[in-house]
Amino acid sequence: YKGGFGEKLLKFLERSAYSKWPLHNLRLSNSCKGLQDGHSLCYDPDYVGKVCSLHPIQLVKTVRLRVHQVVNLLEEEDLNIKMLVLFRDPRAVRSSRVHREWCSFPACNSLARMCSDQDMDMMLATKLSRIYPSKIMLVKFEYLVKQPQEAIQAILKFLGLSWHPGLTKFMSDHMVEDPRHKMEGDLHAQSVNSSAKADQWRSKLTQVQLAELDRVCGGTIERHQEMRMTGQT
Repeated sequence: YKGGFGEKLLKFLERSAYSKWPLHNLRLSNSCKGLQDGHSLCYDPDYVGKVCSLHPIQLVKTVRLRVHQVVNLLEEEDLNIKMLVLFRDPRAVRSSRVHREWCSFPACNSLARMCSDQDMDMMLATKLSRIYPSKIMLVKFEYLVKQPQEAIQAILKFLGLSWHPGLTKFMSDHMVEDPRHKMEGDLHAQSVNSSAKADQWRSKLTQVQLAELDRVCGGTIERHQEMRMTGQT
């Protein structure tokens, strides 16, 4: 972590509006909160690195990372890595981004680029999953949130993990209809009705927006609808 990207990220988080993000990691927060100058240890690269090294499984979530950018990682034989590549209906992605003020750069707000990127990512991820079936898995967002029991079982099988009771609680907290999950507009909410959000684009996008999506991304939408998640029966 020291001197590298990890240190820069931690320092950025500490000074930003996202300072609570590291505290969402219970294993980290339980070992750093309140021990030294408030929560300062939670942003110390040496300390965080040592805490993470105690755990055999390291989980990293990235957003808008292109599949071609991880090919070299898959080719490293000594790197025990598994990747879940999540795909979502382009209409839902567009609906999620269209009202975000920060989404003002081409890689985010260009409809043509969004769908072109998804096409290339799906094609390459499918090819890589055949070359490295134990390292890369395609996940379909709609299947995951509407059939969580089956989808999560498939993901666990791919990862070589068994079902944990905490997953049952997570599903009841995040994947069922509950007034507490109504956090509209909160991009980083941790409690949402994910199954309902899958189809929100149907009511949020205008007919003009839907027509443009069909014109620019018709093929991408069709390919996504035909896509099956790895392990889906």
